[in-house]
Amino acid sequence: FILDRRRLSLHLGGGCCCGGFGGRRLGVAFLFLTSKHGAGMVAQGPRPIDGERGLSRQTRGRPSGRDNRFRIIGGQHRGRRLHFPDLPALRPSPDRVRETLFNWLGPSIVGARCADLYAGSGALGLEALSRGAAHCHFVDKAPQAIDAIEGHLEVLGLAAHDRSTCSSADVQGLLRQGALKAADLYFVDPPFDGNHWDRLCTLLDQSLAGASALVYLEHPAQLEPELPAGWQLLKQSRAGRVGFRLAQTATATTE
Repeated sequence: FILDRRRLSLHLGGGCCCGGFGGRRLGVAFLFLTSKHGAGMVAQGPRPIDGERGLSRQTRGRPSGRDNRFRIIGGQHRGRRLHFPDLPALRPSPDRVRETLFNWLGPSIVGARCADLYAGSGALGLEALSRGAAHCHFVDKAPQAIDAIEGHLEVLGLAAHDRSTCSSADVQGLLRQGALKAADLYFVDPPFDGNHWDRLCTLLDQSLAGASALVYLEHPAQLEPELPAGWQLLKQSRAGRVGFRLAQTATATTE
């Protein structure tokens, strides 16, 4: 016998006798056995098709690793995809959550001055700028996160000082110093690995000293952060394991 190994690529339609493949291409290896009495072939089972060589079984046919990108979903830069650094606990707000939040805010985002606290990827603040916010102050203690946000602002033409400010600093420290007073809207989205929200709301309330502002809180769905006295809960919702709410500190409204 003469052994000849060949690869064939079969296209199995949804209606074939094998069923259930929905038109997938399967790479199948056959052994062709040739002798003076004729030729025959024996299937050796599935083999990787083109584009899948070198991939492990766990990653074949699915994205490999974490996709460190987020998408701006509305406004001037709608559809723009941006990368963020691979840092522990850094998780951009999901598209569904951001879409709901900015539907709540409506036209009030136009011309607003924002502060993106624990900015991380910068997804919330960049979304606000894309939708017409006048200015956003991005704050995060991770220099890599701030460097990435500054790069995004440059690429999007939003790096001018009258449109954005970036601070690599501790959020609670800035609040104690009264350095974050000038915003109309605060995005408060700290890491989910601790219970920061009640303390942050208290510090923010003290920093504002009665000034009017909107505050967006993003938190684990099982938590319900306690709002300071005098704050009014305007909206709240959840998406999977993420809970989120919009509150006002004094007389700010979304009308």
